Amino acid sequence: MDHQTLYDILKQYELHPNHIETVTEKVFKIYTTKGTYALKRIQKKDQTNLINGLSQLVQSSYKSYIPIYSTYDHQWFVNGTKESYYLMPWIQHEKRQDLEDLPLQFIHEITQLHNRTKKEWNIDEKDFENYYEMVKSKWQKEEKELEAFIERCEKKWYMSPFELQAVTYYTEMRNAIYFAKEKWTEWYENMKEQPVARIVLVHGNASTSHLLIDERGERYLTNFERSHFASPIKDLIAFYNQLLTSQPFQCEKCVEWLKVYDQNFSLTKAEKNMLQSYLAYPTPMMKLIQQYERKQKEKIEFMYCRKLLKRYWLMKNIEYVMMKWSEAENESEEENKTPSSSI
Repeated sequence: MDHQTLYDILKQYELHPNHIETVTEKVFKIYTTKGTYALKRIQKKDQTNLINGLSQLVQSSYKSYIPIYSTYDHQWFVNGTKESYYLMPWIQHEKRQDLEDLPLQFIHEITQLHNRTKKEWNIDEKDFENYYEMVKSKWQKEEKELEAFIERCEKKWYMSPFELQAVTYYTEMRNAIYFAKEKWTEWYENMKEQPVARIVLVHGNASTSHLLIDERGERYLTNFERSHFASPIKDLIAFYNQLLTSQPFQCEKCVEWLKVYDQNFSLTKAEKNMLQSYLAYPTPMMKLIQQYERKQKEKIEFMYCRKLLKRYWLMKNIEYVMMKWSEAENESEEENKTPSSSI
């Protein structure tokens, strides 16, 4: 990006940089005689979410975030034609050798955020019944569309590489859909027993890349542009979808991280059902197949096949975590049912 534009933006903060370093496409490290700063570029539409989110953090006394500075005329943003910029202190992220520790650190921090900002109230049965039926109807429609796509593929003399791949994965997709629908019904039954809704300030883009740890070991969450109030499971879904988008592997620690979250921010039965249901439902694969169907021209088979393979891996990685977590939950319930022996 043109550094002159950045110099003009920094004048609004009465800063005169000695050097500007491009960290990412959207983040710039600013060196000045007054200190080191981070300048972030965002879409204008994200301004409201960011300010509202930071205001909620202040009100809830949550402190593990990076504050933003105002300009000399008391504005939080410097606006360009399509984008906006805001300024923060630079926090030097310690590059740890043990990167496996980072997801656990993130889970600890996100539970702090959720605990500080949680709100709950009794919900009318008609409201969650309508939501249950809406999701159920949407999934039934998507399942029928998937079945129709598979049938059309199987009737062809020659399937495209993508179509053959989708047909190969179909049985496992159907199993994932069945599990998701089963857990969704359990969510509905548990909501009838305990009709309580709970929301928190969710980060909105939960990822270990948005956690900074300084030289003292202090944790900071960054990038609150998508923050808003929603169910706590929304952050968990984003976190696990990001974490498990990789080659196939059996993530034993993923189950432990769920247990840590639950120990620090106790999930209700209904919330656990919703998390299992939403994670298990193969949304990424369904969306890609729908996209392939709609795109009549310029289909690059190799790209579609590669994307489908990665989303299949994600589905299988999630399947393993959900299976292990369900086993752990069942064992825990059985232990609680077993009466302790007295002497």
